[in-house]
Amino acid sequence: MRWFPHTTMVVGAGLLLGLTSCGSAGFDNGGTDALTMQFLGFSDEGIDQQDSVGTTFADVDVCASLCSVGGDLIDIEFEQFTTTSANAVFMNMGASPILLDTYTVAIPGSGLPTRTGGISAILPGGQCSNSGAQCGDNSACFGLGQCEHVETPVQVLLFDFIVKALVRGNGECPAIDPLTNQVTQGTVLPQTFQTNVTFSGSDASGERFTVKAGMVASFFDANNCENNSGGGGA
Repeated sequence: MRWFPHTTMVVGAGLLLGLTSCGSAGFDNGGTDALTMQFLGFSDEGIDQQDSVGTTFADVDVCASLCSVGGDLIDIEFEQFTTTSANAVFMNMGASPILLDTYTVAIPGSGLPTRTGGISAILPGGQCSNSGAQCGDNSACFGLGQCEHVETPVQVLLFDFIVKALVRGNGECPAIDPLTNQVTQGTVLPQTFQTNVTFSGSDASGERFTVKAGMVASFFDANNCENNSGGGGA
């Protein structure tokens, strides 16, 4: 997969309110802070993993399924099983760079506690096209250029192996029947949860910005065997 590009965009004031609604997926997007530290959505571009993440959704495999088993139980092949990460794509509409330093992941209704993660990513502020000077809007460029803002992808871990195990609960992953040496089907039931991610960062003046984003995450036993004939589910 290729890395999500840093894209230069010239954004007028009339587009600000429309952009701040992107990627919210039913979760409060952070009010006025989101006008400056705009969250544009999630992406999995450039991330080597089996799970899929889109702007407002995630498809998450919760089992390391068995793909094939040799007759002597020594030659056992598992599917590729990974954690779930995403690029959170931001655009800093202010003049001062913002240091994004923390984020939390909450899965309401799952019984899991909120997880807090630390990050260190710079969201560059606007720059005048004619001089490179910091700007928040075109007026700071004195009519000689445009204030340009860039999209910045920040990679974050959404669901680790512990979260996957806890979400599947009492459901059993595919296993080996000791009597037949065959792979048996698992009993994991597909589940869908709203997942809320809160990002926080500060600029050079110490002002802190908090922005909330949401996605709908589907947790199930996927079959990622190369020949698609292993013990996984849908």
